[in-house]
Amino acid sequence: MDWRNLWGRRRDRMERDLERELRDHVERRTADLVRSGLSLEEARRQAAIQFGGMASVQEDVRDTWAWQWLDNLARDVRFAARMLRQSPGFTATVMLSLALGIGANTAIFSVLHALVLRSLPVRDPRSLAMVGRPVIGADGVSYNWSFSYPVFRDLQAGARSLDALMAFRTTEARLSADGSAERITAALVSGNYFDALGVTPALGTAIGPEDDVKAGSGGWRGPVAVLGYGFWTRRFGARASMVGSRILLNGGAFTVVGVAPPGFEGTEVGESPDVYVPMMMQPVVIPANTNALTARRNVWLRVIARRNPAVPNAQAEAELTALYQLQDRRNGGQARNPAALRIALVPAAAGHSPLRT
Repeated sequence: MDWRNLWGRRRDRMERDLERELRDHVERRTADLVRSGLSLEEARRQAAIQFGGMASVQEDVRDTWAWQWLDNLARDVRFAARMLRQSPGFTATVMLSLALGIGANTAIFSVLHALVLRSLPVRDPRSLAMVGRPVIGADGVSYNWSFSYPVFRDLQAGARSLDALMAFRTTEARLSADGSAERITAALVSGNYFDALGVTPALGTAIGPEDDVKAGSGGWRGPVAVLGYGFWTRRFGARASMVGSRILLNGGAFTVVGVAPPGFEGTEVGESPDVYVPMMMQPVVIPANTNALTARRNVWLRVIARRNPAVPNAQAEAELTALYQLQDRRNGGQARNPAALRIALVPAAAGHSPLRT
């Protein structure tokens, strides 16, 4: 069925009905005026004046018809198309401006979605919080997110008001596998990282506390690695046989024990790790940082907490602050402004990003 023809016939019929009805009203009013004593010519003139003109009344009635706005839109589009065809230079400018505007808005929304709106695909993301040290400056409060590994272990061992405390750090590394090498993004994670986040591997097993015991070798399974789902799919064709195989990171051999689930891209926005390895493998993954696992003043990793819903945030912050200040004093920390040694828990349902502030 040709809907355009059907619609056109229906519209023509409505126009004819409208014109016939208006004429009928004018003729009846003319007859009334003639009966009142006016001449036929004067009666027609008076009737036309009272109705405001046939064309004007018809336009007013058309404006009430539901299809009229569609008809107007079609005419406007046709007119705009003719104008654009006649001015190709102007048309190109308009199209470029629209493309740039739409592209910019899409990019801005994508960043906003990643930084603020999208929660991490983990268990109860709202209970996650970044551990930071507040820094009060002229522009307000900012945060220092870096901690040393010994300080992280002190806080992890002493905190009772939190369900878990994890550490991570992303970095570049050189991967060799299947006879080729490339630069990738690697993530060093504490042994409880996957379990505390509630992230279950798509294949194999995750890194556990038993893999994060001895510097340079990990644990009883030796150096292990978990592949990011996207990297596993892109680089290795989603081969299940990758679990149990060997890869080289910066020349060090690692056994692939699992594959992260699809959608999980770590806890640092914008850094999508290709490979996850235990924190104890830092000497291999970041060899230039020679005392990263032992020096208390070597701040290089990020700490993320899973809060206990039964414990107020202020209470957890107070406990971490007391632990931080105590360990600082025990390890030769100089007397400083207590505010410089304060710990804050900042909501991190969407993960960590220095761009968010």
